[in-house]
Amino acid sequence: MGTLTEAMTNLRGEIESMRGARFAMIRKLAADARDRSVAVAEMRHGFAKVHSQMARSSRAFRSSFMSELRRSVASRRRDFRGELTNARRAWRANGKNVQPAFTTRADRDAKTKKSEKS
Repeated sequence: MGTLTEAMTNLRGEIESMRGARFAMIRKLAADARDRSVAVAEMRHGFAKVHSQMARSSRAFRSSFMSELRRSVASRRRDFRGELTNARRAWRANGKNVQPAFTTRADRDAKTKKSEKS
């Protein structure tokens, strides 16, 4: 029985050491999970901070772009309106009854009202 007792004693020692190693591994996994959770929270905070900065920058760019676009379109419309007015004056100055190939909305509305009254 000496060999069996010795084998059982060794087996018990191995079981206890493995149990201790398992508990240490579980504690290490829990600590790693906490560390990862903190790291992920910090990373998400960094992402949110960068995203808000990018949104502010993008909003400012879009605002200035749209302002410049509105100004540019208004300027072109003003120029076109002036050219159209000059062309009408030139047509009328010739004394000929030349109708332009295009009309303004106001001209179309006036003609429609005259034809409805008739």
